[in-house]
Amino acid sequence: MGCEVCATRPSTVETAIGESWFVSIPAGDAPLTGWITLATREHRETLDELSADEAASLGPLLRSLTSAIRAETGAERTYAANWAEGTRHVHFHIVPRLAGLEPSRLGAAVFALASDDILHPPIAEQERLLASLVAAVARDRNRGLL
Repeated sequence: MGCEVCATRPSTVETAIGESWFVSIPAGDAPLTGWITLATREHRETLDELSADEAASLGPLLRSLTSAIRAETGAERTYAANWAEGTRHVHFHIVPRLAGLEPSRLGAAVFALASDDILHPPIAEQERLLASLVAAVARDRNRGLL
Protein backbone atom coordinates (compact mmCIF):
# COMPACT_ATOMS: atom_id res chain seq x y z
CA MET A 1 0.00 0.00 0.00
CA GLY A 2 1.38 3.44 -0.98
CA CYS A 3 1.71 6.64 0.98
CA GLU A 4 -1.40 8.83 0.92
CA VAL A 5 0.66 12.03 1.17
CA CYS A 6 2.95 11.08 -1.70
CA ALA A 7 0.08 9.75 -3.85
CA THR A 8 -2.00 12.94 -3.62
CA ARG A 9 0.78 15.43 -4.31
CA PRO A 10 0.87 17.94 -5.79
CA SER A 11 -2.33 19.47 -4.55
CA THR A 12 -3.81 22.85 -5.34
CA VAL A 13 -3.73 23.62 -1.63
CA GLU A 14 -0.08 22.91 -0.93
CA THR A 15 2.98 25.08 -1.15
CA ALA A 16 6.64 24.12 -0.92
CA ILE A 17 8.54 26.03 1.72
CA GLY A 18 12.23 25.44 1.33
CA GLU A 19 13.83 22.37 -0.13
CA SER A 20 12.60 19.89 2.48
CA TRP A 21 9.04 20.78 3.50
CA PHE A 22 5.62 21.78 2.22
CA VAL A 23 2.53 23.17 3.92
CA SER A 24 -1.05 22.37 3.03
CA ILE A 25 -4.62 22.51 4.20
CA PRO A 26 -5.31 19.10 5.75
CA ALA A 27 -7.33 16.93 3.36
CA GLY A 28 -8.12 20.13 1.48
CA ASP A 29 -10.57 21.27 4.18
CA ALA A 30 -9.49 22.29 7.68
CA PRO A 31 -11.96 22.54 10.56
CA LEU A 32 -10.41 25.85 11.71
CA THR A 33 -8.87 28.69 9.76
CA GLY A 34 -5.13 28.42 10.31
CA TRP A 35 -5.09 24.64 10.77
CA ILE A 36 -2.36 23.46 8.41
CA THR A 37 -0.10 20.49 7.90
CA LEU A 38 3.66 20.64 7.50
CA ALA A 39 5.11 17.58 5.74
CA THR A 40 8.39 16.41 4.33
CA ARG A 41 8.70 16.66 0.56
CA GLU A 42 10.53 13.31 0.51
CA HIS A 43 8.81 10.25 1.92
CA ARG A 44 9.82 9.71 5.53
CA GLU A 45 7.82 7.53 7.90
CA THR A 46 9.52 8.43 11.19
CA LEU A 47 11.37 11.42 12.59
CA ASP A 48 14.59 9.44 12.89
CA GLU A 49 14.55 9.02 9.09
CA LEU A 50 14.86 12.78 8.54
CA SER A 51 17.98 13.93 6.74
CA ALA A 52 20.31 16.25 8.62
CA ASP A 53 18.99 19.21 6.60
CA GLU A 54 15.36 18.27 7.24
CA ALA A 55 16.01 17.91 10.97
CA ALA A 56 17.94 21.19 11.17
CA SER A 57 15.21 23.15 9.40
CA LEU A 58 12.28 21.71 11.36
CA GLY A 59 12.56 23.74 14.58
CA PRO A 60 13.01 27.14 12.93
CA LEU A 61 10.21 26.35 10.49
CA LEU A 62 7.81 25.35 13.26
CA ARG A 63 8.71 28.57 15.10
CA SER A 64 8.06 30.67 12.01
CA LEU A 65 4.74 28.98 11.16
CA THR A 66 3.36 29.03 14.69
CA SER A 67 4.29 32.69 15.09
CA ALA A 68 2.55 33.53 11.80
CA ILE A 69 -0.55 31.51 12.73
CA ARG A 70 -0.83 33.32 16.05
CA ALA A 71 -0.42 36.70 14.34
CA GLU A 72 -2.99 35.89 11.63
CA THR A 73 -5.64 34.21 13.77
CA GLY A 74 -5.20 35.76 17.20
CA ALA A 75 -4.68 32.27 18.64
CA GLU A 76 -3.61 32.10 22.27
CA ARG A 77 -1.18 29.31 21.37
CA THR A 78 -0.65 26.70 18.71
CA TYR A 79 -0.57 22.94 18.84
CA ALA A 80 1.87 20.90 16.74
CA ALA A 81 1.16 17.19 16.56
CA ASN A 82 2.91 14.35 14.74
CA TRP A 83 1.62 10.82 15.15
CA ALA A 84 1.99 9.56 11.55
CA GLU A 85 -0.18 6.55 12.34
CA GLY A 86 -3.08 6.83 9.91
CA THR A 87 -0.82 8.35 7.29
CA ARG A 88 2.69 6.95 7.50
CA HIS A 89 4.50 10.06 6.33
CA VAL A 90 6.17 12.57 8.63
CA HIS A 91 3.72 15.43 8.92
CA PHE A 92 2.68 17.82 11.65
CA HIS A 93 -0.78 19.22 12.18
CA ILE A 94 -0.29 22.80 13.30
CA VAL A 95 -3.50 23.98 14.91
CA PRO A 96 -4.44 27.39 16.29
CA ARG A 97 -5.71 27.22 19.86
CA LEU A 98 -8.33 29.94 19.57
CA ALA A 99 -9.92 31.80 22.48
CA GLY A 100 -13.33 30.42 23.26
CA LEU A 101 -12.56 26.89 22.11
CA GLU A 102 -14.66 24.54 24.21
CA PRO A 103 -12.69 22.96 27.07
CA SER A 104 -13.71 19.54 25.75
CA ARG A 105 -11.82 20.36 22.52
CA LEU A 106 -8.48 21.37 24.04
CA GLY A 107 -5.26 19.47 23.42
CA ALA A 108 -5.53 16.29 21.35
CA ALA A 109 -9.34 16.53 21.58
CA VAL A 110 -9.15 19.34 19.01
CA PHE A 111 -8.99 16.61 16.36
CA ALA A 112 -12.65 15.82 17.04
CA LEU A 113 -13.43 19.10 15.27
CA ALA A 114 -12.51 17.45 11.98
CA SER A 115 -15.87 15.67 11.98
CA ASP A 116 -17.82 18.83 12.89
CA ASP A 117 -19.41 20.18 9.70
CA ILE A 118 -20.31 23.50 11.34
CA LEU A 119 -16.82 24.89 11.85
CA HIS A 120 -15.17 24.33 8.47
CA PRO A 121 -14.41 27.81 7.09
CA PRO A 122 -14.72 28.53 3.36
CA ILE A 123 -11.84 27.09 1.31
CA ALA A 124 -11.04 30.54 -0.09
CA GLU A 125 -10.43 31.80 3.45
CA GLN A 126 -8.21 28.80 4.20
CA GLU A 127 -6.21 29.32 0.98
CA ARG A 128 -5.77 33.04 1.69
CA LEU A 129 -4.39 32.29 5.12
CA LEU A 130 -2.09 29.58 3.77
CA ALA A 131 -0.65 32.08 1.27
CA SER A 132 -0.14 34.57 4.10
CA LEU A 133 1.70 31.96 6.19
CA VAL A 134 3.97 31.07 3.28
CA ALA A 135 4.75 34.79 2.82
CA ALA A 136 5.60 35.08 6.53
CA VAL A 137 8.01 32.13 6.25
CA ALA A 138 9.64 33.80 3.23
CA ARG A 139 10.09 37.02 5.24
CA ASP A 140 11.69 35.06 8.08
CA ARG A 141 13.99 33.33 5.60
CA ASN A 142 15.00 36.71 4.11
CA ARG A 143 15.74 38.01 7.62
CA GLY A 144 18.03 35.02 8.25
CA LEU A 145 15.74 33.37 10.78
CA LEU A 146 15.46 30.14 8.78
